[in-house]
Amino acid sequence: MMTEKAPGAAKGSPLRQRMIEQMRIANLAESTQTAYLFEIERLARHYGASPADLDGEQLRDWVLKLIDRGLSPSSTNSTLAAFRFLYVETLGCPERVAGLRNRKKPRMRIQTLDVAVLPG
Repeated sequence: MMTEKAPGAAKGSPLRQRMIEQMRIANLAESTQTAYLFEIERLARHYGASPADLDGEQLRDWVLKLIDRGLSPSSTNSTLAAFRFLYVETLGCPERVAGLRNRKKPRMRIQTLDVAVLPG
């Protein structure tokens, strides 16, 4: 159970406890819970503030910093999923994440070869 295994769960903030409870209610996988908590803790450390006190512009700026650091679209999307869970499910503030969309993954372009150009 996540609440027993999460580092610092017993001494966590009320917001952390609420998020853990919401994730349990949603029956999220333990690995998902751990990943979401990591992302929210990283956000809080960056701003030195409770995530509950951050606004949508700060969330947007953080996502842009992650992109500038070279974070892949799939990793960025995981971060966005953690934000959505916290702000929509736990805090009931969907407006803070309303403008944050998942990043598109680059598509592999398939090149077709013209038979006339092949040797032989």
